[in-house]
Amino acid sequence: MAVVEVSILPLGTGTPSMSRYVAGVLKVLKWIREMHEVPFKEGVKRVVTTIEIDDRRDKELTIEGKVNSVRDIIKKV
Repeated sequence: MAVVEVSILPLGTGTPSMSRYVAGVLKVLKWIREMHEVPFKEGVKRVVTTIEIDDRRDKELTIEGKVNSVRDIIKKV
């Protein structure tokens, strides 16, 4: 038996309704299951699949920018 936890949080949608987004996500959920099954087809007895994506597209983010932001806050404290 497989135990699956998936959390997708669409933020900034302008509405409290999530039904449209949930329906769209469920349409493609089978792809993750197909990817998870590949090792089993090769004879593996146990597989752990973890997918975590944090994607922000409303501004340009870089590691350097994040580090500089933290340094600026530290200087002010």
